[in-house]
Amino acid sequence: MGSVWLHHGKLTVGYQDPKSLRRNKTTGQVTVRTSFVAGEEEKAEKLVETIEKQLKVQAAFGASSSAPLTLRLYVQRRVEARTKEGIVSAREEESRFRVHVLPKLGDIPLTELRRHHVRDFVHDLKVKIGEHGQPLAPRTARHVYDDLRRYLEDAVVDELLTVNPCRLPRNEVPKKKDNDPAWRRGARFSAPEVRQIIFAETLETLRRVLWSLHFLGGLRPGETFALRFGHYDPTARPLGKLVVTYAFNTKMHAEKLTKTECVRDVPVHPVLGEILDWWRREGWERVMGRPPQDDDLIVPTPEGLNLNGNMVLRWFYEDLELLVLRKRQLRTARRTFISLCRDGGADKNLLRFITHPPPRQDVLDGYTTPAWPVLCGLVMCLKLDAPRALPPMRRRGGATAAERQVGRAFTSTLLPRRKLLSVKGVVAGACRNRTYRGTVCRPAAGFEGQEAHRSPFAPKKPVKTELRNLELRNGWEPVVFSLP
Repeated sequence: MGSVWLHHGKLTVGYQDPKSLRRNKTTGQVTVRTSFVAGEEEKAEKLVETIEKQLKVQAAFGASSSAPLTLRLYVQRRVEARTKEGIVSAREEESRFRVHVLPKLGDIPLTELRRHHVRDFVHDLKVKIGEHGQPLAPRTARHVYDDLRRYLEDAVVDELLTVNPCRLPRNEVPKKKDNDPAWRRGARFSAPEVRQIIFAETLETLRRVLWSLHFLGGLRPGETFALRFGHYDPTARPLGKLVVTYAFNTKMHAEKLTKTECVRDVPVHPVLGEILDWWRREGWERVMGRPPQDDDLIVPTPEGLNLNGNMVLRWFYEDLELLVLRKRQLRTARRTFISLCRDGGADKNLLRFITHPPPRQDVLDGYTTPAWPVLCGLVMCLKLDAPRALPPMRRRGGATAAERQVGRAFTSTLLPRRKLLSVKGVVAGACRNRTYRGTVCRPAAGFEGQEAHRSPFAPKKPVKTELRNLELRNGWEPVVFSLP
């Protein structure tokens, strides 16, 4: 317990802090002379109570009076706590703090953090140059500011601060806007482009099924990676039904609830329904080697696991390049689905029930659920005629039986964790799931029967790769070349 006494006309307070170097050797208390005068003992007692409470909380975070609780230490403890709570964004928040906030504000004691510190930090953040040599995107700066404000608000709840210093005037707060204001004008695909992507015979069938779910279902990438055959009901009428419940988080390598934590019923477009029916009847078994079950992923990896977002984005760029289409983000597929439906006359207020949580503008919205035929009519507004059934199944890499027979001769000589990709006589080895980009294998002397082609898995930019310990048999030799 603290104590209060009058000394030379001013009230002096004392409180217990065993780790402080300023404590009195006789009483064991730390004494502080205040500005309170006689008659203000109640205010002084509240001050002592506040100090002791802050010391107790700081001790829980591993701080003391000799080593005060800094913003860096508090953020570290909060990230650990939020991770244990299962908050998905905790890792992203930790990354933004580590890169942007802590180098500037990390060593400031939490109780000494003021608004002018935050204001100066935000000003520097707006003109900061990112890792690619360009100014930081305004939306990224806003995310950093929001994270700092949220964590300092937690410090107020923990009674470490009395006021949140991260409360700036509206004109000082970073705006939520795109770094390139013009990108949204071209951030969609036309109906002919969607049709070309879905029915391109030069693309792998598994990828075409994946692109169909994005363009004709309006799903987010993580939602597509978590879809299982049990979530698809082909018997629903007038259109089949996809129940979107979970999403796969690439950074956490785990399935979780969707971004909005809302379960949605998505009508299956007739073209998408034809593709999914064929995929379950024939295509999936050809890839995986067994019939699919209800708990199997619709678009899995060869091991039957969830796809990786970074890998799928790389696939998307490769397929756009192969089809000579302008490069766009994968999330543009969801934007395209909404745009094409609205172009066909779909009501945006009803379309939200398919793509987003139900709107809550007034109390009646919470009691409104559109009928299933009404939602199906919205999807039918997307006009996309199927020119034909899916082309014949293509295996990963598109190699023929003869080419795979040639490729099997090299399998035992590749580095550990290898896989073989052979396309029209081209054999590219991959170690640790990374392709030897910019490298093909051509016939050596006496084996000039086949022509070497560039692998479609290689990127545009040349990548230097060491072919250490790589030996190819049957008269093939590695050739390293620079891609245009």
